[in-house]
Amino acid sequence: MAIAADFQRVYEVGPVFYFKNSGSDECLAEYIGLDLEMTLSYSYNELMQVVCGLLKDIFATVQSMRGLQILRQRQPSVDLVWPDKLPIVHFGDALQMLRKDGFDAEDKDLSAQDEKRLGELVKERYESDCYVLDRLPACAQPFYMQKCVEDLAWTNSFDVFVRGQRIGSGGQRIHEPQELRMSMRNTGMSEDDVEEYLIGFDLGIPPHGGASLDLDRLVAALLQLEDHCYLLPTISGLR
Repeated sequence: MAIAADFQRVYEVGPVFYFKNSGSDECLAEYIGLDLEMTLSYSYNELMQVVCGLLKDIFATVQSMRGLQILRQRQPSVDLVWPDKLPIVHFGDALQMLRKDGFDAEDKDLSAQDEKRLGELVKERYESDCYVLDRLPACAQPFYMQKCVEDLAWTNSFDVFVRGQRIGSGGQRIHEPQELRMSMRNTGMSEDDVEEYLIGFDLGIPPHGGASLDLDRLVAALLQLEDHCYLLPTISGLR
């Protein structure tokens, strides 16, 4: 609730524990994450601009490191390609691209195979290894995600991909308390379970959004690692 306490921008880097089976690269039970939250002065696009700017700085910094060439002697990889403005692809447009290519992509979410192929299609069209998948379906997003004003079927949320690998997500949060309560009721949640959480909204909180980046997946995508579970010794020891 730092945003409610008038901190305009906050971030944190630390371990994240994910309660799912971790037998594949698509689902690590533990990773190092970068989480950020920020107030929005004009629109939801401010958040995407910050995330895209951060990623471009990371890409440029990594590829300028002298140690990268030494690492490539043991683990071959090629430079990441990205334009000055990262491509932003609407989820609906992504579905059309995949279906035109022969993939039976679902309306709600993309499979790992869909994501990999979409990354290839985006690379062909925009000459970029990184892109933002924008306006995710409302039916697949949590209760606190702000819906798109122009079309309530979509939300002000996004996923970020590098070389066909989802490395992060973000979006605008609902900040109006009545709208938040209505969204909770629509999903079957009880206010009693999150009473303290709602107090901050009742007292007043500005429009805001946040994003989370999986730094392990990001490193794996940058270095083109086939298996990035070994980045976490705790997981490697269990395999």
